[in-house]
Amino acid sequence: MTGAQKPPTKEEEEKKALDDIEDDKKIAEYIEKSKPKPMVKVKLAETSIHDLLIAMNRMAQYDRLMSELGFLSLKDWSAEDKILAKAKKPFEIEFVELPPIIAEGKYSSNPEIQAICE
Repeated sequence: MTGAQKPPTKEEEEKKALDDIEDDKKIAEYIEKSKPKPMVKVKLAETSIHDLLIAMNRMAQYDRLMSELGFLSLKDWSAEDKILAKAKKPFEIEFVELPPIIAEGKYSSNPEIQAICE
């Protein structure tokens, strides 16, 4: 027979079985390590309603951004939009204009970084 492989010896089979067991143990260990940690409940002390509302608005913006980028599977925001419309607070993203860039400004004392900025 030409080109035929030899059947593995008993030692090779045992070594492969041990390697497979080690690999399975490592995989199980990594799966256990990568599980998310349980949530920790913390009481908020001295938080105003105003701060809470601002945080909720930022969370809504973050959720929609993650959805648009494809990190969240939720794509339909119509139910939330209806509720916000009933509350007379439709979801709006505030446009914040960035300040003008000064071309001759000094950005860094490092000449390489300054050259990149210019």
